[in-house]
Amino acid sequence: MNKNDLLVKFAYLKEQGEIIVKNIAILEERLTETLIAKNTLEELKKVGKGELLVPIGGGCFIETELKNLDSVTINIGGGVSKEASVEESLSKLDENAENIRKMLMHTRENLSKIENDLAAVDKELRKQK
Repeated sequence: MNKNDLLVKFAYLKEQGEIIVKNIAILEERLTETLIAKNTLEELKKVGKGELLVPIGGGCFIETELKNLDSVTINIGGGVSKEASVEESLSKLDENAENIRKMLMHTRENLSKIENDLAAVDKELRKQK
């Protein structure tokens, strides 16, 4: 490969790497949100009924009362939600977390391959100087 082709390939790989890094950040955020939702639901299940302080953002909370926790509205995909039992919701959150972990692993593997390819192109560019 000539130097020009290597520079184009390097730029392309670098751009792809940056996109993958952004995707990893998004997936990590989704995993964190899923795990927080699961933890919150597990804690609410323990409480059962009673008064709660609910964060609404900006360090503000509202006091509310949990009358019962018979069902939870969960997103089942494609912008569709349904009511489900607490156990079914926890199961769905576990499933979602596992799927996100798999996507993260695959995405990190792709990033590693791109980083290796970048290093190889960089090495070849240095040889051609």
